[in-house]
Parts: sequence; C-alpha cells; structure tokens
Amino acid sequence: MDEQEKRETAEAEKQYTDTMEASKQAGVKRREEAEQQRAEEEAEQQANKAAEQFADAVKASYQAVANRGVEAQQGNAKLMQQFLNSVINNLRTQAEDNRQMTQELAGQQRRAQEAGQLLMQESVSVYVDFVNSMFSTYPGSGAAEGSIREDERSTGETEGDVREEVRSIIRESIRRSEEG
Repeated sequence: MDEQEKRETAEAEKQYTDTMEASKQAGVKRREEAEQQRAEEEAEQQANKAAEQFADAVKASYQAVANRGVEAQQGNAKLMQQFLNSVINNLRTQAEDNRQMTQELAGQQRRAQEAGQLLMQESVSVYVDFVNSMFSTYPGSGAAEGSIREDERSTGETEGDVREEVRSIIRESIRRSEEG
C-alpha cells in the first residue's frame, strides 16, 4: 500500500470514526431530547392532573356553599312563613275579639238606650199622672171647681188640652235627647 492509500484509508477511517462519533452524539442528543420531552410531558400531565384536582376541589367547595345557601334560603322561607302565619292568626284572633267586643258594646248601648227610654217614659208617665191628679182632684168647694171652669172658658183651654200640651212638650224633649 502506498502512502496515498494509507492516507486515504486513514482519512476514511477518521471520517468513519467522526461519523460514528457524530452519530453517537446525535443519538445521545436525541435520547436526551426524548427524555426531556418525556419529562416535560410528565410534568405537563402532573400539572394538568393537579389543575384538574384543584378545579374539582373548587367546584366541590362552590357546590357546598351553594347547597348551604339553598338550605339557608329554605330555612329563612320556613321562618318567614311561620312568622306570617303567626301574624295572620294573631290578626284573626284580634279581629274576632274586636267583633265580639263591638257586639257586646252595641248590646250594652242598646240596653242603655232602652233603659233610658223606659226611664223617660216612666218619668213622663209619672209626671202626666201628677198633672192629671192636679186637675182631677181640687180641694175645696164646688166654687173652686166653678172658677176653674170659668178659667178654662176664658182661656179656651180645657184640662185635656193642657195634658196634651204637656205630653207634646215631653215628646219633643225625648226626641231631642235621642237626636243629640
């Protein structure tokens, strides 16, 4: 082998060695990149899993808060309903009591009016009887009776007219007292 061939062979071996070395380095680099990519993918999967777990935890806490809010609203609604029912029952009871008291007062007022009218009628009756007794029995002689008859003739009033006048005055008094 001559020198040139040796050099060419050495050069070819060197190229082969360089190529093999480059190939090994490229393989190592590809393996490192693949491992790095796998590590990144694993890290990304772990991050996604952690994010998903966090989202589930947040969702569960919001759901718990929402459930408590609904329960609180339902409890408040029940309390409000009980309160309103209590108020309504109290108002009904008060209305019934007021109605009964009004009826009792009306009955008492009616009885008071009846008693007043009865008292007034009895008073009028007693007064009329008193006036009648004054006209029906005159003490003294027939001369006194004759003078009364003369008075009646001169004034034009009879005993009946006077009684009727008294009754008229009393009726008018009763009517005015009932109006006022």
